[in-house]
Amino acid sequence: MIELSRQVALLPGVPVRLAHRPLVPFALQLPPPRVLTRPRPCARAFCDDGLTSRLPGEVAGARYKLRWALPLDLDHPPEAVVQDGGRIVVYGSGAFRLVDLEGHELLSVAGLGQSCVVLDAERGLFYLVDSYNRLMARRLSDGGEEFNLSVALGSAFARPFLARRGQRFLEVGIEQVTRPNPPQPPSLSFIEQLDLPAVPKLGTTGAVENLAALTALHIATTKLVVALHGDQLVFAVPGALYLSSTDLHPRVAFDGKFEPQRLSVDELGRIHLVAAVGAGRELWLVTPEGQRLAATPIPKELAALVAPPIVGCDHRVYLVGTGGVAAFDAAGKALWKRALPGVVAGAAVALDDVLVVAAGAALLGYDGDGEARPLFATPGAAFVTAPAMSAAGELLVASPEALVCLQRG
Repeated sequence: MIELSRQVALLPGVPVRLAHRPLVPFALQLPPPRVLTRPRPCARAFCDDGLTSRLPGEVAGARYKLRWALPLDLDHPPEAVVQDGGRIVVYGSGAFRLVDLEGHELLSVAGLGQSCVVLDAERGLFYLVDSYNRLMARRLSDGGEEFNLSVALGSAFARPFLARRGQRFLEVGIEQVTRPNPPQPPSLSFIEQLDLPAVPKLGTTGAVENLAALTALHIATTKLVVALHGDQLVFAVPGALYLSSTDLHPRVAFDGKFEPQRLSVDELGRIHLVAAVGAGRELWLVTPEGQRLAATPIPKELAALVAPPIVGCDHRVYLVGTGGVAAFDAAGKALWKRALPGVVAGAAVALDDVLVVAAGAALLGYDGDGEARPLFATPGAAFVTAPAMSAAGELLVASPEALVCLQRG
């Protein structure tokens, strides 16, 4: 059993005690209703807090042409492109660039830590953890610093997940570096909650000095996957799937013999988990009540997955790996699988149920039958990010050489 402890501010950590229940197989289910609300632009990697990779527009029947291209620094190859609130951020390898929708660079900063970047158009801000171990809130308008928060532990931790709910921030850290004296391999993860007060008091460096709450869960593993559904946090570690409030009071743990690899949660709270079981992998569909609706073997040909389970508005599920793509229906039944040309960078699913895949130097659209159609091909270097989409339906994707904006041709 993986050890969890809860720490409030600077008080000693306390072991987490809660009810553990087995995951229960459950066969009877009704098809989930189609999502009718249009997704927002992709304000974070994998598009939303549930990591479902849903694009906000349609691509069926379209071919795309280049609208603009912004050259990038080859010393900082990108890992993701995010867009919302009239701004684009392309980031990776310790740097980020803030760009407007016309392709003009507004700010370039090389002080990014091992962190994702999340846009908050409602507040006109975006968030990241910098190389000084500060959770930064910057303005979308010009990239200027609004405020910052000191976060737990240090730069040895990657921050793959950040989110904000009202005045509350959540951040996830996963240890990446071996600790010396004596040498210890990476073995720790954490989930941290930081609550802003109604009136923040800022120091001379912009740091918030009067946090209303500071709590962390310390988890004795680096095999942690996390997603957020409303105010419910879903996370999995080897042998257990946890549901928690955002104030980090886990309410239940569902036990099973598995090791988590990827996780996403849809708008119904249905959990899509890629679980390593024995020598193979399975796609698990789990309800918020701990009923496992499916445990479908995943083809070995997919190799390493490049994204959490992608969930379409029709609740079809796609798994995309370095070796191919596979589709499953809403009940977890395998539908089709395809090999992919070139190195696969990522994928997302459009509003009209077309899966858009960045593979090699091309963007491909896969329909419901697994038939591929070229959407765009670049004469330059292969793409290295998953496609994002603006509210206007433009596709945004990057190679090491350039960020490109594509419009319908």
